[in-house]
Amino acid sequence: MMDSLDRSLWVDLVGIPFKTLGRDEKGIDCFGLVMKIYARRGIMVPDVKYGLSDEERRDALLSPQNLTGWKRCDLKPGCVITFKKSGFVQHCGVCINEEKFIHSSEDHGGVVIGRLSGSVDLANKMTAGYFDYAV
Repeated sequence: MMDSLDRSLWVDLVGIPFKTLGRDEKGIDCFGLVMKIYARRGIMVPDVKYGLSDEERRDALLSPQNLTGWKRCDLKPGCVITFKKSGFVQHCGVCINEEKFIHSSEDHGGVVIGRLSGSVDLANKMTAGYFDYAV
């Protein structure tokens, strides 16, 4: 069993409401949560630049500007897990351990803990990869 991401980096974030393009405790989206947790680790991640339409988001995720510094990695505490929907990466969270991740979800109303294990659909169809930021 692998280690877990230090609880002090994320536990107080659970329950913050979801807000599209939100970047603070008043409301936060999935990438805002990634930025906040990385900042607490002393790593300043540049914000993703995208619009509100599905097409603008899809195009932004293919932009070299938004991919600079991100490297694929194996599942490990603190790495970013990305999820695809309709063939495109549209959601992300931060791995706590091999079974759990934290993410901000509009469907769940805010920051929640999700499970990585026990869902064949999640593991095989939706997971797009694991990434870490290292410039």
